Amino acid sequence: MTKGVDIKKMNDFGGGVRGDLGISFCRYIAMNFIVACHVLQYYDNELAWWFNCGVQIFICISGFLYGQRRIDNGYSFIKRRFIKILSSYYVCLLIDVVLLYIFSDQVVDIKDIILMVFCKGTIAGLGHLWFVGTILFCYLLTPILSQVYEFQNRKNFKMEFFSFCVCLCIVVQIHLPQFNPIWILCYICGYSIGKLKLKDEKWLYKASLLFVPTSIIFNIVKIYMKYILKITLKNDALNSLYARYGNLCHLLLGVSLFLILYVIYKKFIQHVSGIDHLLKLSDKYSYDIYLAHHIYILGPLSILSLQISAFSKIIILICLISAQSVIVHKASALLNQLKISD
Repeated sequence: MTKGVDIKKMNDFGGGVRGDLGISFCRYIAMNFIVACHVLQYYDNELAWWFNCGVQIFICISGFLYGQRRIDNGYSFIKRRFIKILSSYYVCLLIDVVLLYIFSDQVVDIKDIILMVFCKGTIAGLGHLWFVGTILFCYLLTPILSQVYEFQNRKNFKMEFFSFCVCLCIVVQIHLPQFNPIWILCYICGYSIGKLKLKDEKWLYKASLLFVPTSIIFNIVKIYMKYILKITLKNDALNSLYARYGNLCHLLLGVSLFLILYVIYKKFIQHVSGIDHLLKLSDKYSYDIYLAHHIYILGPLSILSLQISAFSKIIILICLISAQSVIVHKASALLNQLKISD
């Protein structure tokens, strides 16, 4: 079995090795990208659709960390991940539904809530929660990926693994349309980089050499097609293909930014005074902030719609998001203590 990181040295949410603040820095930037994306989206700024690659950075980080993890018991791994992710998700969902009921005119259909309980859909103001179902599906795949990588020393492993990924994407596309196969592939890319880190000291150089130039090329083509040629396709099949290409560009951008940010931290940021305290605090609440922020930016309770100064909006947003994030974190931590037995 491939040697992995000791489970006791892993963080609960991200699976990160405690002490690698390079990962924490990447997660911190991704979190800020996502919040900035939704603020820009509110103001209909095109940059929103570039900053939203923060989600792909998150997915890649998760895959990268679990790629370094030794999984001896798939059921136990999945159970712990599901409890950890869903406890925060359900607490935040409960708070959001109550807030919508009290402060919003939006009618929340009980059927939509039931679907959200099973991560099968979203409601207006909570569209970002698609991520939860996607990351849970990735966790279901992780023990399978771990077993697949047991054969990584085989001569034709790279081709076989590529074929496995293609088949998986096809199956997801046809039979699980609620998931985007490109985002699943993003997790697998991160997972593969994590496996590379375990066996090769030059993992960062090799991964960057593959993903960064490829990302640059693909995204330059995307920019040329979207902003210069301003392509509009009337054919549904071509539109779908073009959308898949855009998703692939986003995958490459997210993975590349993860690698670049990791390098930036190691070379320039890690010795900055006080940065470790900020990153540890961010690590603690990043998932909770992701869950909590959207309703106050793009949802029916958007603070940005208030007729007050920009400074006041920022202060109120920070206070509301921080308060709900802390409540979600503490409540879910209590639930985890009750549900997870050693």
